[in-house]
Amino acid sequence: MWRLLVFLLLISCVKISVIPLDGPDLEQFTGATKISRLVITGSQLQDVDPLSSATFAKSLSITGNMELANIDGLSNLAAARMVYIGANPKLQNLDGLSNLTEIQRNIFIHDGVLSNIEGLSKLQFVGGTLSIGLDSSLTNLDGLSGLKFVGESFILADNTKLVNLEGVSNLRSVGEMVIVANNALTEVGISSLVSIEDRLNIQKNQSLVSLKGLTSLQTIKGDLRIADNPQLCQSEIDGFVDRVEVLGTVISSGNDDSC
Repeated sequence: MWRLLVFLLLISCVKISVIPLDGPDLEQFTGATKISRLVITGSQLQDVDPLSSATFAKSLSITGNMELANIDGLSNLAAARMVYIGANPKLQNLDGLSNLTEIQRNIFIHDGVLSNIEGLSKLQFVGGTLSIGLDSSLTNLDGLSGLKFVGESFILADNTKLVNLEGVSNLRSVGEMVIVANNALTEVGISSLVSIEDRLNIQKNQSLVSLKGLTSLQTIKGDLRIADNPQLCQSEIDGFVDRVEVLGTVISSGNDDSC
C-alpha cells in the first residue's frame, strides 16, 4: 500500500483552485498551465504525463518515488521559482525539463542515479542556488552548456563519478562556488568563469590534480579555500593564487606539499 500526497494550486485561464489529492491519479490536473505548489513524494507513479500543459511552477518537488522512470510530462515547463528532484531511484535523466530556461530561485538535484543532465541544456539563469549532490552515476555536466548566471551558490558535492566540469562552458558569473567531495573529479574546468562574487571552496576531492580549467577567472570577492585535496600540488595552488585577485582570506591546507 502506497500513498501519494500532492498539494496543488492550479491556475488556468478559467479556474483557480486548491486541491488536496490522496491517490495515484493525476489525470484531473490535465490542462493546468500554472502550478503554485506541487509535491510528489513516496508514490508509485511511473510518469507525470498529466502535467504536460504546465508552463510555470512556483514550487516543484519530486522526491522518493520508487517507480518514477521519467518526468517527460514536464516538457512544456519553461520557468520555475524552485525545483527539488531527489531520491527517485529509477530516474536516469531530466529530459522532461528540456524547455526549462529560468529558475528564479533554487534548483536542487540530489541523491540520484542520473546518467546525464542533458535535459537542462536550455537552462540559462538561476537566481539563487544550483546544487547537484549525492549522485552515484553522473560523470559530467554537459547538460549545463547553456548556463550563464547563478546568483547565489553553485554547489557540487558528493558526486562519486563526476570526472570534469567542462560542460559548464558559458557560465561567467556566480555568487559562490562550492566543489566538495567529488572523488573522481580530476580538474576544475569552467573556462568561461570570470568572477565569483563571494567565496570559492574546493575541498576533499580525492582525485583532483589541476586548477588549469579556471583560465578566465579574474576575481574572487570573498574567501578562497583549497583544502584536503591530496593529489593537488601546492605549487599549482600558489600559482593560481598569484594569478587571481582574492579579496578575502586565502586558506590552503592538506594538499600535496611535495610538489
